[in-house]
Amino acid sequence: MTTLTTATSPNGTFLTAPGAPDAVDVADVAVHTNGEVYLLTRNPSVVTVFAPDGSVLRQFGQELFSERPHGIALGPDATVYVVDELAHAVWCFASDGTHTSTLGVPGKPSDTGYTHQGSMYARAASVERTAAPFHRPTALAVADNGERFVADGYGNAAIHRFAANGTLLASFGTPGSGPGQFRLPHALVATSDGRIIVADRENDRLQVFDQAGTLHAIWDDVQRPCALGVDADGNVYVGELTWWPADQSFRHGVKYAQAPARISVFSRNGTLLHRHVSPGDGTAEGEFIAPHGLAVAPDGNVWLAEVAHSFCVARGIAAPRVNRLHRFHFG
Repeated sequence: MTTLTTATSPNGTFLTAPGAPDAVDVADVAVHTNGEVYLLTRNPSVVTVFAPDGSVLRQFGQELFSERPHGIALGPDATVYVVDELAHAVWCFASDGTHTSTLGVPGKPSDTGYTHQGSMYARAASVERTAAPFHRPTALAVADNGERFVADGYGNAAIHRFAANGTLLASFGTPGSGPGQFRLPHALVATSDGRIIVADRENDRLQVFDQAGTLHAIWDDVQRPCALGVDADGNVYVGELTWWPADQSFRHGVKYAQAPARISVFSRNGTLLHRHVSPGDGTAEGEFIAPHGLAVAPDGNVWLAEVAHSFCVARGIAAPRVNRLHRFHFG
């Protein structure tokens, strides 16, 4: 695994197919074992399920979602989980799109002291304490034993562990930059050997826990990790967000130059296997600038979802015609 052998942007197939949403951003992506591709989009906020050839099969969730649904995950029992940041909830669906249950109390954020004001650094720093689920949650992962782990998120600093039946079992994490602390736990994956790997985004690191919340390792050779995936061999794929000049990292301080977005691939023990940097403005074929969701498909292809419009275009940083979805292959 040393080179990026193909880089194709399926925007034209998946986001312009008849019935596809004319979406501004693609918040996340998941791929079923049967090859179906699940896209979670914003504006409109909806899940769209595509056949492998890019044709639209079904859509659901628009009557429930806020304007900022954040993450999507598929369970081994065919449950579809959508983590909704502004609803402060996780919506659970059957594979046909029927809403079956909800984690959290929609519209009722927990009290963490969070204030949505100022820079991203200031907002992340405003979290004073960890609280119960949820306050602007971000992502969910399903472990092999059926337990569900939720990253919580923009307005909290915790990972919540749920039993398969939805009962809250435990939470771990506190605000900060020390071991086991978080400044915006943005994504997570559950590995086949029982680990929970968390993208501690604004601390520029990955933290590796067991399912009980015991910290086992910190991988710090990453930049603003935003999206995570794991392949059949246990290799971990990281979508890393751009740093802009004047942005501030909790670990590295103020940025004085742009650090382009990239994808890094690590072995199961944290050894860097490959890194693909994507300079440019995110408009050319294969270029990305705001990776936000990532899935490793059963065929080994890596799907990358972007929120380039809200992250770049709306701030006057990038051109209006930015990529929103990619399919890569590392070989």
